[in-house]
Amino acid sequence: MEHREIDKNYYKDLYNLCSQANLLQSAEYGEAKSKAEGFQVLRVAVVKDGAPISIYQALLKIFPLLGTVVRINRAPLFLPDSVLDGNTIADLYHSLYNEWVIRRKSLLTIAPNLNDDLENIAIIKHIGFHPGSEKKWESGYLDLNCSPDVLRKGLLQKWRNMLNKAERLGMEFKIANGHEELDLQLGEYGCFMRERNFRGVSCELLMALHMCNPGMLHIFTAIREGHQIGTVITAAHGDTCTYLVGFTSEDGRKCNANYFLLWNALLWCRGEGIRWFDVGGIDNVNTPGIAHFKEGLGIMPYRMAGEFEGGSSFRMFTGRTLKKIYYAVVSRYL
Repeated sequence: MEHREIDKNYYKDLYNLCSQANLLQSAEYGEAKSKAEGFQVLRVAVVKDGAPISIYQALLKIFPLLGTVVRINRAPLFLPDSVLDGNTIADLYHSLYNEWVIRRKSLLTIAPNLNDDLENIAIIKHIGFHPGSEKKWESGYLDLNCSPDVLRKGLLQKWRNMLNKAERLGMEFKIANGHEELDLQLGEYGCFMRERNFRGVSCELLMALHMCNPGMLHIFTAIREGHQIGTVITAAHGDTCTYLVGFTSEDGRKCNANYFLLWNALLWCRGEGIRWFDVGGIDNVNTPGIAHFKEGLGIMPYRMAGEFEGGSSFRMFTGRTLKKIYYAVVSRYL
């Protein structure tokens, strides 16, 4: 298998062929990471027998002592009609290791776009990758290719009840994607993060995404009695839309504005011809309330295989203390 660097336009064409392609592998996301955080971005097609079978976007950054660290997150993406048997997967990830660790002599951190099962993990480890962070990405999809009635029947009963209550309160639903509106909402979101003492998607990255593609982010707001009481921000990419940000005021929480907003955002996405809605991550340990809220949509859950590392220098970081230092310095940016 050959790894060929390709330009952004060709990459976008191939990306759009992949159903349920994640946001992190979109060309806009790579460009936003470059603008907001200084990454070098390489877009690559993996070619076999003269034809591309998969694509990925690699983020590169140079760190003192470590050298060039390469991050490939939720990739490679297999193109339609690619054979997804164990041999093909093994050959692909073996070629990835050879390209970056052996040929380019880089430190490679990768979150494979593979489900969390023993066969996939065994393949990755056999190639020479070492398990990294113990945390594994979990989220869920909703299939929007159905009627609103069917979509509503798929909601869990408590979720429907909360939505019914919200709809009786006469809230107004607004949609925007302009620069000024985003700037305003990011100011509110920044205050919300500081008040709640958590770190979500950074405001800088969200603004950079908007600058790369002004039509990508959509801002949904709930208005009651002339006051904004809640906001949801999503990103559309390929045939998928991903939930990025949601916050409500105290009045919004009393009115179940988050239920009202997310439901109407789903209907809007469906009306725009978007096939899949990704709820943007589920963490039952650190944010169980948010996880329960998202699971109430009746999602199809998924869990990825985890984080892996390649490169001889990673042997330095086998100790628990050194691992913590490494992830504090590097993983914060990757």
